[in-house]
Amino acid sequence: MEKRSNDVIRIGTVSKIDKENGMAEIIYHDRDDKVSDLLPCFAYHDEYKMPKVGDKVLVVHLSNGQEMGIVMGKYWNEKNKPIDKEDTYRQQFDYDGKAYVKYNEKTGELLIKAPKIKIVADEKLIEIEAPKYNIIAKDMQMDIKSNISVAGSVSHQ
Repeated sequence: MEKRSNDVIRIGTVSKIDKENGMAEIIYHDRDDKVSDLLPCFAYHDEYKMPKVGDKVLVVHLSNGQEMGIVMGKYWNEKNKPIDKEDTYRQQFDYDGKAYVKYNEKTGELLIKAPKIKIVADEKLIEIEAPKYNIIAKDMQMDIKSNISVAGSVSHQ
């Protein structure tokens, strides 16, 4: 008997998460609430971001059986609407919009936003190169462990 495409590509709801192994259990409401085994979540570009319980996801099942499949991930729907809609690329890291990277094609601006950002360089060098830059901080602390050199002028306002 030939498989139909609706047996291979399905929409379901996440009912259980195994974060340690990158797997999710899916309930198919259109199939009498049948629950899948734990299925691996797709690792696009080795990114790790598990869906939450209750998220609607696309699942691709192998054509030779219904037990094995891959959870491809969430999709845009009534409960999961895009935040930025025009001329932007946005990678959301959390579920409440507090941590993301966003690039605006029109302005050329790259925004990195998070409650706390830490940059670590194993080779002991971080370079920032721009014709002009501003650092705005309410409180700033610098711990210089070696030398500091400044080319140009330094002013304090």
